[in-house]
Amino acid sequence: MAPVRQFYVDNLSGDVAATVAAANSAKGAVYRRRATAIPSPVTSRRVPNGTSCESDHGCKPIPVTRAMIGAPQRTDPRCQHPAPSPKDAEALRQLQNLLEPKE
Repeated sequence: MAPVRQFYVDNLSGDVAATVAAANSAKGAVYRRRATAIPSPVTSRRVPNGTSCESDHGCKPIPVTRAMIGAPQRTDPRCQHPAPSPKDAEALRQLQNLLEPKE
């Protein structure tokens, strides 16, 4: 997977560069479906549930920062990453505090 702003993209056919280009395109892009080879326009950066990965969607922001989202991805023990950086350690601490039940 490749990072694009605050999210990650991939391509099942291995053409990650084209997927990154599509994600970065202001006009969207055209890709070919793997099974049918029918061109399909990519005209939105919205995820399937209708929420945007971007910060300009007009909704009140949730109390999770980009650092809190990225830290678990960068420190996933299954990926044999080195010890968390001080910045990631702080983001993980803040995320844990946010997830703790409030009395």
